[in-house]
Parts: sequence; structure tokens; C-alpha cells
Amino acid sequence: MTTNNTFSFQRLTLLLKQNFFHHYKLFGIYIAAFAGGVFILHLLIQMAEEFRDQPIGKFFEIFVGLFIAVSVLATGTAFPNLRTKEKALAYLLLPASTLEKLIVEWIVRVLFLIILVPILYWAVYGIENFMISAINPDYHVTGDIRYEIPNGPSHEEGMRGWWYTFSISLTSTMFILPFTGSTVFVKNPLIKTLFALAIFVVFHVFLAYFFIEILNFKDLSPNKKILFISTAESALITATFASVIFNVGLLTASFFKLKEREV
Repeated sequence: MTTNNTFSFQRLTLLLKQNFFHHYKLFGIYIAAFAGGVFILHLLIQMAEEFRDQPIGKFFEIFVGLFIAVSVLATGTAFPNLRTKEKALAYLLLPASTLEKLIVEWIVRVLFLIILVPILYWAVYGIENFMISAINPDYHVTGDIRYEIPNGPSHEEGMRGWWYTFSISLTSTMFILPFTGSTVFVKNPLIKTLFALAIFVVFHVFLAYFFIEILNFKDLSPNKKILFISTAESALITATFASVIFNVGLLTASFFKLKEREV
């Protein structure tokens, strides 16, 4: 058996079906574990608060935290068949193109997660609150959910789209970075990816501290633009392009790393 280099929607569909039939029990366990964990977490919070009225904003904050944690965990452990030689050989020799395998893993690890996690969380939230309200009729959830993208340099109407694009691209990095790490590292990919990210961040924080504090760059006030950045708006546009290119580069690296393993 050899891998295919051409893309086929029919083969992609078959690969998705195969993935589901091979792992549907495991998916069911994950879903049950997540739902049970959310139910117990909410119950413990309400018990700690002696079943006093709770603002819904608190549960939304819990949802955001859980969504980020689950996203990093799911994408950082993608391509589980690459972790052992026997499974890796069978997986890499599947008669499907590299792009098809990458898309299937992205659909399973990211797209399904984006759809299922909010539905499961708020469904469990509603069931749990219904049960508590039935036991204690005086219990109520107050307030409403208010979420807005933080304000940026968007006082000019034309910059709002740039700010939204930058926010979406920056959020996408949360999925793409650990996903790429799962193709680069064979053993413990999530731990190694987070460790590499920590080194990257610490290095650049030290670099910024070195130039700003030690070399006293903070005392300098340039009266002209730096490279092509002269205003907050141009800085936002530059950051948006850099973020998008960074994400595309990570996905491209994932593709070629997976293709390299097939050689």
C-alpha cells in the first residue's frame, strides 16, 4: 500500500467514517466524562455557596476556562496513531493523502470540539440547574451573559474589521499551536509543546526587558515611524498580518511534518 498525493472528497468522507467507527466508544467515554465533570463541578460550587442565587456570568467564566483547557488538551494530543511504531506504520500507509489525514484530524479535534463542548456544557448546566431548582425552589440564576471582544485601537470605523480579524486569528492560535506540536513531537507532544512555548515566551520577555530596562530604550522617543509602523492603526494591521501568517505557517509545518513521516 502506498499513500495518495491527490485530494478526494470521497476518500475524505470514508476516512471520517472509519475514524468514527474505530473510536465511537472512546468518544462516548470522553463525552460522558466531560458532562459528568461539569455536573459535579457546578454542584460543588453551588454547595460551597450554600445554594444561594448565582450570577450566570460565573458559569460563563467557568465555561471559557474549561473550553480553553479542553481545546489545548484535545489538539495537543492529536494524531494518537503516531505515538507507537506499529500504529504509526498502519496509519501512514492508509491509502489517503496527507491533506486528507490532516483535515480529518482537524475536523475531529477542532471542529467537533467547537460545536460539541458549548452544547454539552450548557445542556448540563440547564439540567443541573433544573434539578437544583426542583429541590430548592428559592434558588435562581441571576444576570445575563455579556461578552464583547476587548476594545482595541478602533476609534476609526475602518479599523474595527482589522481588530476582529486579529482577535479571531489570535484565538485560532490556541488550537493551531498544540495541533502542530502533536505532529512535531512523537512522545508527550502536549508537554513538549507547552515547554517549548514557555521557553519562547520567557526568552522574548527577557529580550524586551533587556532592551527597555537595561539599555534604557524606554527613554528614547522616536519622532518618526519604526520600519513601517507609525501609529496604533498601522501596528494593529502589522500584528494582524503577522498573526495570520504565523498560523498559516504552523498549519503548513504540520502538513509537511506529517508528509515527512510518510517518506
